[in-house]
Amino acid sequence: MENNDLLKHLFNQEKDSFSEEQMPEGHIERFHNKMKSQIKKRKIIYTSLISSAALIALFLILNNKLIDEHSQEISQHQENKVELLELTSIEQIKKEAAQILSKIDLDEYNSQEIQASLESLTIDAILMNEQLPDELSEDEKIRIITTYYNAKLDGIKQFKKLIASNPEERNLYLDNN
Repeated sequence: MENNDLLKHLFNQEKDSFSEEQMPEGHIERFHNKMKSQIKKRKIIYTSLISSAALIALFLILNNKLIDEHSQEISQHQENKVELLELTSIEQIKKEAAQILSKIDLDEYNSQEIQASLESLTIDAILMNEQLPDELSEDEKIRIITTYYNAKLDGIKQFKKLIASNPEERNLYLDNN
């Protein structure tokens, strides 16, 4: 508190000397011009900062949107890859089965038996991809589908070898199934 009193006392003593001195001519205009230039500089700085922040925000928003769209495209591509793999595998299995059926010449009973056996390998009530949980990664789905359809294809190839072998083995197989 003593410092405040001291300052008040000093100002009161020197008050008359402040008011007696004349300011140089044009002082007020120079003061206003200086204030205006400082305000303009601040406006430019703030405008630049706000513009930069807006550009950065816009960039981040657009970048995030592009990343989301790209992720969706990748996901869709992976899903299409799984579906394409499955459809290609099914077509290959059906082609192999059709080759077997076109090459055999058996009586109607045996032909129906062979057709039934081949149908059990070629027809799925529900596609494997539709049975897999969504939580699996696309790579895991591809691995499972590949394993599943390769096993079916191997079964058809074994069936083909059996049919191509001698008639006694073929009849033995048909009688046991």
